[in-house]
Amino acid sequence: ISLIGKRVVDSMVKFSLNKGRTLTVTPDHLVVVSDKLGNLNEKCAKEVNKNDYFPIVLDGLGHNKKEIILDLYKYIDCDKERVLVGKVPQNFANKLRPHLTYYEHSDFRRRDWRAIPLKACLNAGIDISKLRVKTGTSGTWIPSTIKLDEDFARFVGYYLAEGCVTDNRVLLSFNVKEKDLIEDVKSILGKWNINFSSRVFDWNGKPSAYTFKISSKILSNYFLKICGKNSYDKLI
Repeated sequence: ISLIGKRVVDSMVKFSLNKGRTLTVTPDHLVVVSDKLGNLNEKCAKEVNKNDYFPIVLDGLGHNKKEIILDLYKYIDCDKERVLVGKVPQNFANKLRPHLTYYEHSDFRRRDWRAIPLKACLNAGIDISKLRVKTGTSGTWIPSTIKLDEDFARFVGYYLAEGCVTDNRVLLSFNVKEKDLIEDVKSILGKWNINFSSRVFDWNGKPSAYTFKISSKILSNYFLKICGKNSYDKLI
């Protein structure tokens, strides 16, 4: 295959540029060149002359990292589910008034903070990116948004390798000897301030598996839609 696929050419063109750079291509290879005014043009290598300039990078490309924020609250249908936003500031009372019942609004005005329906917050145009959300009365509070960073990517990796979704819960199971991985998951969940329960399961009378359980329909919906449910269909 290597012999059949190998391209055989009669000659090569080598350009020696300033700053010690070189460029070697076949005579019919297209290259981008510029004139003295900076106008770019394509030429075959064999047509390039000394009046042409090669645009090259002198000091590296630089990396402008774009911050990516995941809106976890968008992975639940607030028209069908009772999704709540926690600790909404009271200075939004007037904006929320048209979107709350009389009792919801009066209760919101009386208390220091109260969980407000997500739908009401969205309809009122309130920014909930720094607030926390959950479903119903027993769900776990989670951030409404999470930054896609190394910690989040690693958590997704843990889910793909050792996780599943069942009964609106996210489960991660490790061997009890994988203490570094267990502590890393604890650290990530602590960073997001997400509560979890854990349990050690025995096998043949000895501790075998350490399992995390996060009771969040919102988070479980995210993993269902993005990564899959279990080992039969998980992927990214």
